[in-house]
Amino acid sequence: MLNAMRRGANTWVIKVLLFFLAMTFAVWGVGSYVRQDPTKPVAVVNGWDIPASEFSRAYDREFEQMREQFGGRLDRKTADMFGLKQRTLNSLISRRLLLGTAKELHVSAPPDYLRNEISTTTYFQEGGAFSKERYETLLRNNRMTPGEYEASIVSDITSRQFYETFQTVTAIPDLMVEDQFQLDEQQRTVAILSLDAKSLEAEIEVTDDLLNTYLEEHQDNFMTEPQAKFRYVMLTPSSVRDSVTTTEEEITAYYEEHRGEFKQEERREARHILLKTGEGNRTEKDALSDIQKILAEINASTITFEDAAKQHSQDASAANGGSLGAFGKGVMVKPFEQVAFSLPVGKVSHPVKTQFGYHLIRVDSILPGKDKPFSQVSGLIKNRVINSKAQDLVYDQSIVMEDEIHASGDLAAIAESLNLQFQERDFASRSDKSLTGIERHPKFLDALFSTEKGDISPVVELPGARFFAVEVLDKKEPEAKTLETAQASVETAYRTEQADKLAKERMDTLLSQLNKGQASWENSFGENNPIKEKQFEPFKESDNKSKAPYSVRQVTFHLKLDQPIYPETVTNGREVVIVKLVDIQEPDAKALVNNSEKIQKDLNDTLGSDQFAALMSDLQTQASIEINPTVLDRF
Repeated sequence: MLNAMRRGANTWVIKVLLFFLAMTFAVWGVGSYVRQDPTKPVAVVNGWDIPASEFSRAYDREFEQMREQFGGRLDRKTADMFGLKQRTLNSLISRRLLLGTAKELHVSAPPDYLRNEISTTTYFQEGGAFSKERYETLLRNNRMTPGEYEASIVSDITSRQFYETFQTVTAIPDLMVEDQFQLDEQQRTVAILSLDAKSLEAEIEVTDDLLNTYLEEHQDNFMTEPQAKFRYVMLTPSSVRDSVTTTEEEITAYYEEHRGEFKQEERREARHILLKTGEGNRTEKDALSDIQKILAEINASTITFEDAAKQHSQDASAANGGSLGAFGKGVMVKPFEQVAFSLPVGKVSHPVKTQFGYHLIRVDSILPGKDKPFSQVSGLIKNRVINSKAQDLVYDQSIVMEDEIHASGDLAAIAESLNLQFQERDFASRSDKSLTGIERHPKFLDALFSTEKGDISPVVELPGARFFAVEVLDKKEPEAKTLETAQASVETAYRTEQADKLAKERMDTLLSQLNKGQASWENSFGENNPIKEKQFEPFKESDNKSKAPYSVRQVTFHLKLDQPIYPETVTNGREVVIVKLVDIQEPDAKALVNNSEKIQKDLNDTLGSDQFAALMSDLQTQASIEINPTVLDRF
């Protein structure tokens, strides 16, 4: 595929296909964002370096995303067991291949595209307009240069547009659509026999000899945690804040440049009448009927809004004639707010339904939005200016801190000279409950337990412009636990393993007997039998809401009615399961007309992804890729 593209690079077809790719090379060109890192690269792809700094940022980003998925309970060692490091490297290699292909095909682009992409990013805007100062500050706070950031944006755009271009499939045959419809819409009913291994644990014989043998065979699972004795220094904005000053001129200038941030939004003074619905209150039908009667009385001037509120409203504001005082947007629930901010003064609304019940609303006055006076916000602005300067100074000080660590290695003296926080701690493990503050942060723990005894870690940045370096004074390596110290956990693990094996053996035996006609399905379960039978409601292959376990759904659509029992047992947690097909319900062919367009789109996406994967495989096969394991192992 790639060779064909190269040969046809000057044809109109290829130019059309690569038009969007051209959009990414306008302003800075390819060479400007393939920056040479002064350190040895992690990998070299067709002569293009992947610097350690680029890999570090990508790896940190991927790790943080993965850690969030694990609820914050994930360290880098475990993440790498899931292949995070290799996945990050593969992603960067793929990007290099895409960018190299675009350069080789001499793609060009309109000159303003990338600048427009950046200037319209909301993070870089103030008052709805692009702010160069904010742009540079945010990048600096994240230790990135504009060139590095722009390189990452170009790379993202290129990867996305390359994928979108080459995943398009020209046409999907009707027969393929029909087959996919049958597969998608067919429903199947299955029954299962299951044996929970937990129910067999009491049958497992346990002796000290058996447990000692198990412990010897699984010693790696029964080790103490590594421990470290350490001290560290930490640099934060508060370390430098006292040395930061600001002038009245700077505060005034900030106010003028950011007026849009210091507006008091429009507020409304309003009253309401509430008739509650739900448990212990009126039904929705009765509440609506009653509030419509109240509205009719108010409109007929039979009663004032204030008196109606006092008599009928079920809100605490009833005693004040329904008065809610003045409020801005974002205070009331959405349906209430939408009506309150659309009413003219003095007009009573139609009944408004919210989660609380039905309301009548009347706006008494509108307080227009206005700029907050300088005197009201000057204190806030002063803090912002000082914090901004402190953050800038922190980044400067982090370099000084790093230099002094390399020069002297005396953390206590460095802490005193630079006004840093200094802590010294006795032995602790990763899970030690005595750890506090940043000591529990995954980055701190990673640095602590990856640093050798007697060494000081590199300076590491944490969110909030915080920097630390940790010195390992001593280490205790993991030690093998004895049966005496780990009796309970060893016995639990042994019983679990043996019960799982026993459950598998019994269900494999039963499956063989069922297939040979030596046992019947109906007699294989019962009230006093640990084997249970269950039948599920019909489900489609893609039905994730079915109560049938995922492992059961996976095999169900491989079965036939003339051979209804799946030839192997499957597992669902600790349950061992035999699966039997009970019925197949074919879809109504008439429904194909309504589903055809969606099926075509799904097939286009699937086949397009395969097509793009083939292109990437072609690129990788022909590429020269050199990986530096020694550099990669540092992460």
